[in-house]
Amino acid sequence: MSLNFACIVLAAGDSTRYNINNFSTYNKTLLYINNKRLYEYSTDIFLSLNIKTYLVVRKEDMEIVKKETLGTGITIVGGGKSRTMSVKNAL
Repeated sequence: MSLNFACIVLAAGDSTRYNINNFSTYNKTLLYINNKRLYEYSTDIFLSLNIKTYLVVRKEDMEIVKKETLGTGITIVGGGKSRTMSVKNAL
């Protein structure tokens, strides 16, 4: 029997707890750490395992993330008003 897996990476939050040096308005989803976007540390693992990957981001970030992930196999989904709605959107 063959099993199919998929992964939902939630990255659509408002970063309200991210308050380092008054950057609370900066979206940590778009933050670079060692030349990689923060979300890439999660998505790269799932893609390396050939797991279908859905990345949920804020609607205002969708275009930039779509451009950056073009051709990677990641499906970009717009987030909802709550974590629950973001998961529902990805399903």
